[in-house]
Amino acid sequence: MATATRQRVITYDELAKLPTKNFEKYLIVSPMNQDSPEEVWTPVPSFIGSVVSKLREKFDQEIKEGDTFVEAPGEVDDARIQRAADEVYAAQQGPAVARILDELSAQELMELMREYLRRMEEPLFSMSDRLAELLQSGEYAQLMMHRSVQLERLIDDVQRFVSVEAQDFDEVIRRLGRLYHDDEGGDGAKGRAEEVQAKNRLRAQVRKELMGMQPARSNTLRFVMRNITYSINYYIYKRVWRLRLKSGISHKEAKGVIQPEVERNALRRFAAQLGPLIIGLPAGLRARMSPEAQEKFKVKTFHDLLTFVNARCWFTFQKKEKMLEPELRCHKGCACGFG
Repeated sequence: MATATRQRVITYDELAKLPTKNFEKYLIVSPMNQDSPEEVWTPVPSFIGSVVSKLREKFDQEIKEGDTFVEAPGEVDDARIQRAADEVYAAQQGPAVARILDELSAQELMELMREYLRRMEEPLFSMSDRLAELLQSGEYAQLMMHRSVQLERLIDDVQRFVSVEAQDFDEVIRRLGRLYHDDEGGDGAKGRAEEVQAKNRLRAQVRKELMGMQPARSNTLRFVMRNITYSINYYIYKRVWRLRLKSGISHKEAKGVIQPEVERNALRRFAAQLGPLIIGLPAGLRARMSPEAQEKFKVKTFHDLLTFVNARCWFTFQKKEKMLEPELRCHKGCACGFG
């Protein structure tokens, strides 16, 4: 793999002065008519908007066609990525940018986005002391660890349950659903209520931090996170669908047998690639942590953002109550029996 020297730093003051591309409120579509008075637009720096949009487009196409760079990553020429980063940033927008991005694969576009994240003067999401305290609190850490343990138990028990000959699969799904929702003491309702409270505290604090950022920085972070979560969810959906067809099992069986492991692996991979570049830690926390511990904490934080912060949290114009979970029940008809 060829390497190249890292280039100039992008300051947030500079970011605020760059040309922008407008996106609708869900931060996915950038309409041709950018001047429509009927919409309230979110302006995103053009170079970021173009790169991330093209990444989502090409990744979605890979997902539809078969294996992606998530399962089968190839070699990437770092010098090529550096040249593309310099040229796109110099042009900002227009046919030159479109031509450069069209020539890159989804994996190369991911590396291009990662290169721009490296060039930021500090990570896009440099968390406050308050958010760091929340993520380190005993109650929150215990709940998040419990959820992780439950997912591992779910995956392990799937293999054990489905290996039982003549096992009634509806009963398997009910047992797995209750395992997934139950807390360690067996009081499922109590465990779900505590988890909802923890997620809502996290979402409210994330919203507060986004509201306190410089607009260009906040919009860039929102846009990147919204598109990454969109692509991950689409990847999980299509990957489960493809594996279901290959194995010849039903949709219900796939949700119980295949999806937990696909979801776990996808979240881990994206968190490892993007967490250290997007998440920044407060000075006090950095002083108490080794570089290795800082890296792990960033990855875990990004994983939690992907897992527990819903898409609405990243929308630019969103009321607080729309981001929170008022209900403690699952959707109607959920196989776990709590719907």
